[in-house]
Amino acid sequence: MKKTLVKLEDAVGKVLSHDVTRITRLGKFKGTLFKKGHVIRKKNLKELRKINREHVYILELEKGELHEEEGAKKTRLSDFRFQCARCTYRTRPFFWDH
Repeated sequence: MKKTLVKLEDAVGKVLSHDVTRITRLGKFKGTLFKKGHVIRKKNLKELRKINREHVYILELEKGELHEEEGAKKTRLSDFRFQCARCTYRTRPFFWDH
């Protein structure tokens, strides 16, 4: 997995490797415009230019690699199938059926 700095036009369809923060004048708003893992769409370019972004770091996964969010989802799904001698872990964490 590697991070690459690219121009906005080249980032369409790619995955952000970091959060993008937006701060308005006079401190009226400070928060996340886009979160890490967001897939950049053409309609997002205007918003990124408004905050003076011309480049972003994108995440390039190599063959056989998963984004950490996808890996976490798969781990959670496998947890739902965990079984022991007395019970089956079915629904939410810490809810057992006995």
